[in-house]
Amino acid sequence: MQYSDADGTLIKRFRKDGSGVWVACVRYKDDSGKWRTKYKNSGVACDKTTAKGRPAAKRFLKSWRSELEEEQRERNALPNGDMLVTEYIDQYLKLREADKTIERSTLSGYRSGAKYLRKFLEGVRLSDLDTDRVDRMKTDMLDAGHSEYTTKKAIGLLSRICNHAIERKAIASNPCRGVKKPKTRRRKPNALDAENVARLNGALEALGFGVKPDMVRMALLTGMRRGELCGLRWMDIDEGAQTIRVRNAIGMDNGSPYEKTPKNDDSERRIDYGSTVAAILKRRKAEQAEACAHLGVSKEARREMFVFGTVSGKPMSPDIASKWFTKKIVLPYRLVGTQNIKPVFHDLRHTFATHALARGMDIESVSKILGHKNASMTLDIYADALPDNKRAVMHQMDEILSQTTGAPAVLAMPATGTDGRD
Repeated sequence: MQYSDADGTLIKRFRKDGSGVWVACVRYKDDSGKWRTKYKNSGVACDKTTAKGRPAAKRFLKSWRSELEEEQRERNALPNGDMLVTEYIDQYLKLREADKTIERSTLSGYRSGAKYLRKFLEGVRLSDLDTDRVDRMKTDMLDAGHSEYTTKKAIGLLSRICNHAIERKAIASNPCRGVKKPKTRRRKPNALDAENVARLNGALEALGFGVKPDMVRMALLTGMRRGELCGLRWMDIDEGAQTIRVRNAIGMDNGSPYEKTPKNDDSERRIDYGSTVAAILKRRKAEQAEACAHLGVSKEARREMFVFGTVSGKPMSPDIASKWFTKKIVLPYRLVGTQNIKPVFHDLRHTFATHALARGMDIESVSKILGHKNASMTLDIYADALPDNKRAVMHQMDEILSQTTGAPAVLAMPATGTDGRD
């Protein structure tokens, strides 16, 4: 397909009711060599006698023409077997970046994984990429000291890229399908036990109040994710009903925070809170109101502000919150989780869930508070997190099922019709 050198034209079209609209027209030559015309409604109104709306329609025509040319360039750039894998990876990432439906943090993960693919598949052509070559990449990554998790993610990204190459007829099959991915163990919840929770609260008391200490307190008391806390606005809080509406989060893209929707549909939820959280929010609101008063920020504008953000309206970076928690609390106060390793910010969420279950809160309620897809997901994550509870239950069952009330009664069994037979 070849488009005309001309930018295109605009025509007027009118409906039966007399209303009109500008229509964009672009000429192109099809594969048989015939000239044809593409039409597209600009959505810009026109009349029969003047040039009303023409400037806006021209801008639409220019934008549409650019889109058509970009699509044609992509079609002309269809890969072949001689293309290097690294070249195709770059092309794939460019297409994904243009796709506005993909989460920015997901794209950031793709870029990170692509670094390993470029390193370990350097010089390999698409036509030479087979199962043995992917297997060798896996072995090379593990031998180089990369973790099973990192290697598994890299193979997963390569498989996704290969599926895309199959759609574009660059390769016939996916070479990753015959590769056994490295086994990875799910990281068990590294919750804080009662002793370490007490140590954490002592650290927070010593550090006093402020944006970061209060954010740690909120994570511990609500089980919210760090991105959800960073994305929390005052308009999401009903102080009268003492509920928080979780509907936004802050993600990270190449070190920069950006606002996004929560992790999944079930992550959008309402959380009830008690007097301690109410006191934290009241204090945060008062501190923010005082700072806003000096800058002349209106009360209405304050409702749009982030609870744990700056007065200028910027959110707290999740990465900064995590680093502060490690530097100011975990290391100096020597906190250790149930897996005998240092806790990270996300382990505050695990701590909330583990202690809620330990104190008898039902799994369904905990699941809804955490924003999990279902209760079985919550149970799967925290099944091994309560060894003391399981031990206590087994002791109770031992007592219950070993009790006797004297000699057991002999039950008379009904005749079966085979009595007396060998």
